[in-house]
Amino acid sequence: MIRHLTLETLGDRALTVTRDFAAPPALLWRAFTEPDLVRRWMGNPGHPMQSAEADVREGGTLRYVWAMPDGTPLVVTGRYVVLDPPRRIVHAESFSPDWTGGETEIETLFDDIDGGTRLTMTVTYATPGVRAAAMATPMAAGMEAGYGQLDALLAEGLPG
Repeated sequence: MIRHLTLETLGDRALTVTRDFAAPPALLWRAFTEPDLVRRWMGNPGHPMQSAEADVREGGTLRYVWAMPDGTPLVVTGRYVVLDPPRRIVHAESFSPDWTGGETEIETLFDDIDGGTRLTMTVTYATPGVRAAAMATPMAAGMEAGYGQLDALLAEGLPG
């Protein structure tokens, strides 16, 4: 199964991230929605996750905090818009400090492929300039580092 991450632009404000995992959609769903699991994989050595909280229901909220290399916190707050377990999550999020110019919408799909899962995440930014700024960062490498940690977590087996 090919696991590498691909990143493609879509329209003038969105980008699509695609990555395959050797685990079924139900396990990916858990890894993306259970705060104790999210803390174990989301982030990377340069940006470790300090806390994750989520009220996983339509209209529920989420809050993630990472430590930046200089020690300052990066906080994401958001709300769940659509939850269709284990296939689809749509949520809106905002950063503090706000580098995205407002709310960003993320649709995450978990498609069953040959006993694994193809994750397709569409991120829609507030403006074309914000998407360009995001694309100019090492975002893809950071996401792949987190997804590599998720591969390891899935390989060892999720609790419960």
